[in-house]
Amino acid sequence: LVLEYMPDEELMRQLEKERNKGRDDYPVRAMWNSILAGIVYQHETIEKLRRELGRNGQLRFMCGFKGETVPPAWVYTRFLKKIINHAEEVDKIM
Repeated sequence: LVLEYMPDEELMRQLEKERNKGRDDYPVRAMWNSILAGIVYQHETIEKLRRELGRNGQLRFMCGFKGETVPPAWVYTRFLKKIINHAEEVDKIM
């Protein structure tokens, strides 16, 4: 429900534009959705979120990840740095 009503389209477009033709092993929207899921389900750390994603195939699917692969911790680190660079846009959403 949160994923459907979050006004995050502009932020997603900006992040996807920045990625441009870079690797897309873990799509921007799936990464963002997983961060939101971590907040909703109260996972205090990325490691707890990653464990839940590894255990819960339905959550992976809802977030937009394909298959059983869970992004490694370093992917989340890089993604969160990009989100921090867009703090203004994130503030508008929240």
